[in-house]
Amino acid sequence: MSTRDLTRLALFAALNSVFEIAGGGILHMLNVPVTGNIMVAINLLLYLAVRMLVPKMGSVALVGLVTALVRFMNTPGFALKPGLAIFMESMIVEVVLSSLGVNRLSAIISGVALQLFVPLFRLGSTVLLYGWEMRHTAFDFITRFLPSYLREEILIVIFLLAVIYAFIGILTGWICYITALRLKRAVESRGSGDQGLTGCPKV
Repeated sequence: MSTRDLTRLALFAALNSVFEIAGGGILHMLNVPVTGNIMVAINLLLYLAVRMLVPKMGSVALVGLVTALVRFMNTPGFALKPGLAIFMESMIVEVVLSSLGVNRLSAIISGVALQLFVPLFRLGSTVLLYGWEMRHTAFDFITRFLPSYLREEILIVIFLLAVIYAFIGILTGWICYITALRLKRAVESRGSGDQGLTGCPKV
């Protein structure tokens, strides 16, 4: 890996860390109900840009690992959950991009996977940390934006949540792919000397 690649990885890891700590902190402080969805969208944009500018297997996972460690060290009480979520998200994107390449389809699949990961991680981590009896508390938090009469029908709620998060994921992946591709072209147009990505289609 060249010095240029390492510099770019460090830059994106720093940017991701700033967004996670500052941006995530502000959103949590304002109690924005879709904080997780917003943060994974930002993560995906940066991960796609990383893979386009540093087209090497493991580049996304490395940025995610560094971001997770920084997040862990800046979390009160050194709580493990935020950093673990960040690293798991980066691994999801790493696996998808390494398997399918960097293209519109892989971006959309990554977007859907990350958006579905948000409620699943919240529910799973709550149950693991606080016990099975806390599943209702986590589920109530995840479904708080749905009408009360729908929340009684568990199967309908699960289906609606899957559809909603998948749709958000499709939009997230599409927008992030286009934005990351334009960012890559902007970097190249400024005389970065990149050779470009093989198989990276035009918008």
